[in-house]
Amino acid sequence: MNGTTLPVASTNKVSPDDAVDHIYCCDVNESLCGLDISDLQEVSVLPNLCVVCDDLYGRSCERCGE
Repeated sequence: MNGTTLPVASTNKVSPDDAVDHIYCCDVNESLCGLDISDLQEVSVLPNLCVVCDDLYGRSCERCGE
């Protein structure tokens, strides 16, 4: 761990017909990878996480800095 603050990604969103889950931080309508996820439903498990969201999860959020 490099000591940076992790995003507060308390939940995840996925579409029922979408094969990829996304994580968000301060904006519940935009995933860490920048995708508009406003119409997606929340899930509690991450069977198939977006590789960009997964990579960005360990870094400070570009929007809020957390």
